[in-house]
Parts: sequence; structure tokens; C-alpha cells
Amino acid sequence: MRTMLSLLLTLTCAVAHVSAQASSSSSSSSSSPSTIYYRITISNESGRDGTYSVFLQPPEVTGGGSDVFAHAWVTAFVQTGGSVDVRTTSDWYACTFEMRVVNDAPTLIEVLPEATAGAYEIITGDDMPNPNEEYLVGLGKMNDLGVVTVAASVLAHNMDSVMIVPAMRFYVSASEHMAGEIVDLASVAGEAAEVDFGGGAGRGGSFAVVTHTGTGTGAWDISYEAGLTT
Repeated sequence: MRTMLSLLLTLTCAVAHVSAQASSSSSSSSSSPSTIYYRITISNESGRDGTYSVFLQPPEVTGGGSDVFAHAWVTAFVQTGGSVDVRTTSDWYACTFEMRVVNDAPTLIEVLPEATAGAYEIITGDDMPNPNEEYLVGLGKMNDLGVVTVAASVLAHNMDSVMIVPAMRFYVSASEHMAGEIVDLASVAGEAAEVDFGGGAGRGGSFAVVTHTGTGTGAWDISYEAGLTT
């Protein structure tokens, strides 16, 4: 079943299950691939209590504004010697949505699925402010509490097609940000742990343990396991 989820702030986005093949308008397109469950365990062995923020790798975006904004996805406080689990799934729906401004709020309306493989598409109407410095479209991700938080966004333009290609790559940072807050990812990624379920040692995995051991670029130990089902 396709789902349309609205986010707080001034951003609305569609969460799409990215399949290996593009969606089609046939009835078979309504069935989604099996959901993959992911878990990142953040273990604090740094010797001090700390707050950790998790960011998603900004998606590849075609269309929209030139800048892709990164947002803090999950933030958690972890006592020294403790750990916290961050859970999510592969639930993105590869569908096309049309966005209209209704009562001064951007709204997504589902139309025939035409997004390319590994992506979803947002098509804007002609009723955005020009120039637009207020409304954004982008990528949201659901956490284990069932809350969808914006993870990346771009400014919307009138009569535009915004193609978004998400990736299952995360950054865990010893920093404190509010969920949804726009951050300069480049400034925190250098001292963050990179968890990539789509490449390198994490390819094919679904469970990662990230251990914070100290400060600086070498302050993280990362291990992966496959076969997570819940």
C-alpha cells in the first residue's frame, strides 16, 4: 500500500520504497518488495556521557534548488558505558507525487507512478512564490518510534520535476542537534562514524554497531552483521 506522509516545518515529502525496478502504472506496481529492517547500535565507550546525532547521506537530487540541505535525523543521549538502538526500514515508495500549495501549505497529491528505478519524483505546480525562499521538498525517514523526520531538502521551484535518489548511508556524530535541524554536514562528517549499508564493508548488511571510543577522526569502531529481520 502506498503511503503519503506530511512532515512538520515547511517541508512535505514522500517516503518511497526504492526497488530494483522502476514503478509502472499497472496493477502489479501496487505490491512492494519485502521490507528490509536496519538497526544501528550506538555504544558510548568514550568515558563521558554524550549526545549523538544521526544524519543521512544527502540524496542525489535533480531539479529544485542547487543546494541540498542536510537535516539531523535522530538525536539521542547515551550515558558512558551505555548504548542506544536506532532502527529503520527500507520503506521508500517509488511513486510520483504532484505538489500544490493548498491554504498556503505545500501538499503532495499522488499521480501515476513514473519515477525512475532507485528514485522518487516530486512534480511542482505553478503556485509557488517566485522567488521561493520558504517551501522545500525532499527526503524523510521513519525512525523506530514511527516518527518521520526530514533528512534532506531542496528549495522548490514552480513547474519543476525534482528527482530524488536516496542512499542507505548514515553518519553518527558526537554532537547535539534537534531532529529536523538543518546542519552543515561537511563540518561534522569529518569526525563522524560513517555507516554505509550500500557499499564497502557494510554492503548487504542490515545491522551495524558503532562504538564511540574517544575524540577526533579515529574515535569510532564500526562492525556490520547481515540477516536482521526485526
